Parts: sequence; structure tokens; C-alpha cells
Amino acid sequence: MSDLTRVGAVTGHAIVCVDAGGENLIVIHGGANRALTVGQIDRALARARPGDWLLAQNETSLIAEGFARAQALGLRTAYAAALFAAAAAALQVTRPGAADAIPTARQVAAFLAERGG
Repeated sequence: MSDLTRVGAVTGHAIVCVDAGGENLIVIHGGANRALTVGQIDRALARARPGDWLLAQNETSLIAEGFARAQALGLRTAYAAALFAAAAAALQVTRPGAADAIPTARQVAAFLAERGG
């Protein structure tokens, strides 16, 4: 393992509440998962070569910045998340200045509607 960093935060976690009808509510505490820095991204990408992959998930911060840096180096990028989170990430990537902001459900719905989703 490389590029592991200890930060002054507890690890992130999620609590999933499910009602009798099967509807769920997910409460997330980002913790250390959301403490990623641009410097850490740059250090991790320093060994990457064109054609390598950067895989991100919704539990981390700076996804748009990481993807932009990776793509500038010729890397391929992939985002692994549920539909809502994937749309939120796409909204962050396609709308400059929105990076690392959590879009509202209304913003994600509008983004999906613009794309026929």
C-alpha cells in the first residue's frame, strides 16, 4: 500500500435506515474520507502514466479536481456510484465552480431532465 495518510478525523461512515415500505434514508458522515487534499491527489498521480485509470466514488472529496488532473495526464477516469450520486458528480464536473459542492436534489433532477433522464 502507498499514499496512505493519517488525518485528524475519524473514518467516514453511513447509516442506512429502511422503513416498512422499503424506502431508505442514508445518513453519511464523510469524516476522513472527505479530507482528501489536492496535494494528495497530485502525489498519487505522479506515478500514473497515460492510459492508467483513476476510479472515484462518492465518499471522497475533490472528485472533479482529481478527474481534471488525471485527464490532463492522459488517464482514463471512472466514477462508481448510484444514479443520484453519479448525476451529482456529473453536475460537479460539467459545471465549473460546482466542484466539491453537494448539489441539491432539485439541481440533480434538473441536470438529469436536461439529458433526458
